[in-house]
Amino acid sequence: MSAFNFKRIADPVHGTIGVSELEIAILQTSSFQRLRQVRQLGLAHLVFPGADYSRFSHSVGACHVAGRMLDALEANSAVTIDAHEKQLYRLAALLHDVGHYAFSHAMEEAIANHFSKMLFTGASAPAGTRPLFFKHERAGEEVVKEDPEIRSALEGGGFDPAKVSHVFMREDPALRFSSLVSSDLDADRIDYLLRTALHTGLPYGSADLGYLLTQICFADDRICFREKALRTAEHFLLCRYFDYQQITYQKTVAGLELVLKDVLTALLEAGGLAFSAADVTGYIRSREWSRFDDTFVTQRIAELRGDTSDPALKLKCDAILERRPPKLLGAWEKIDELIKPEHSRLLLKTARDKRDQWADTLGLDPKLIYVWDKPLTALTKIQPYAPIRDTVDGHGTAGDVEEVRRKFEEEIHILRAPDTPLVPIVALKNSLMSVLSRYTLYAVRVYAVVPDEMEGRIGEMRALVQKALEH
Repeated sequence: MSAFNFKRIADPVHGTIGVSELEIAILQTSSFQRLRQVRQLGLAHLVFPGADYSRFSHSVGACHVAGRMLDALEANSAVTIDAHEKQLYRLAALLHDVGHYAFSHAMEEAIANHFSKMLFTGASAPAGTRPLFFKHERAGEEVVKEDPEIRSALEGGGFDPAKVSHVFMREDPALRFSSLVSSDLDADRIDYLLRTALHTGLPYGSADLGYLLTQICFADDRICFREKALRTAEHFLLCRYFDYQQITYQKTVAGLELVLKDVLTALLEAGGLAFSAADVTGYIRSREWSRFDDTFVTQRIAELRGDTSDPALKLKCDAILERRPPKLLGAWEKIDELIKPEHSRLLLKTARDKRDQWADTLGLDPKLIYVWDKPLTALTKIQPYAPIRDTVDGHGTAGDVEEVRRKFEEEIHILRAPDTPLVPIVALKNSLMSVLSRYTLYAVRVYAVVPDEMEGRIGEMRALVQKALEH
């Protein structure tokens, strides 16, 4: 019997998933069980009722996909992968999300905003803390290396915790299959798309994993795909783009996430939460990290709502606790080249400059008006611009070279024929990505948390705001 069929798990996406004895030991740790109570999609379940799956199920799925990709690599290429090496990458996929905060990216951004504001205002930072806070990848590295249960399980299974974290942090070039866990087409993104499509009921994640696995191979010391899989890889990237537009950036989801970040920042400032780097390391070492899930933070939001004397903050808490999303007052969107953000930036500045004026005209607290700027997302890690190729060849600053090399490693590479150089998908003239990767959707939106007594004026609010965004 395969070591990776020690136990079996029934999964709605992949069917029966086999896991090893060591993977079971990891699953049973407190820090990993915590992921059952951390939703993968934040507040998306308030719009898509089925979209409440957890980072626990996604992580198990990513581990399974990584295993399938490794099996396919071995079958399709002249490469030998022993059980120990296969286990290393499966563990990295399993543990890649273990450092996510409650409410995931919203909390991470709130923490970053909190410490940025602290530095800007000259407030004293936590003594001896460098860095001030962890991004979720770095927090995950800390969990893998410092959590007593996880460290003990890994070491007992013959694995160095630091080496496992080096895979998902991409900190060791000698780890030849790291792109299975962190790249444009990796186990993480594949499971995310398939699982999100199933749970939201939307069709945007229907990637053809089976065919991709028949065309994955290893050449030039890099994971790549044969040219037969070009359209399948392109379809995957387009699926991911539409998934983000229809779910992550859906108007109500994005509005709720804006308010949530604001409320979480208020909690941090009030001392209701403490997530400096030193705090997080302390929680991990003392095994308290497992307490900090979505339910824990939701309770803190409820307590903040009861304690605060700020009417605007009460309304924001109610927006989250009682699903009273902010109203979309105006929006502007345009698809344009990544190198042409000027109009979007001008509109963003206009909206921010007019916020107080709109609030005064409408009789709203300015703190209830939000300006949303869609994160600048591209279809691929790199774009087919000459400066990037020059940088990869060794020109530019050291920082430029390192950043572009990292992105280049995470790009999808296509093998056009045996014993020929690999080509990044964006450099293929017959690939849609050679054109589409140059473009992005720019968007600016204005939201407001509207008190019940002002619901009748929403039409007036929208007319005022939309007029400003159209000029």
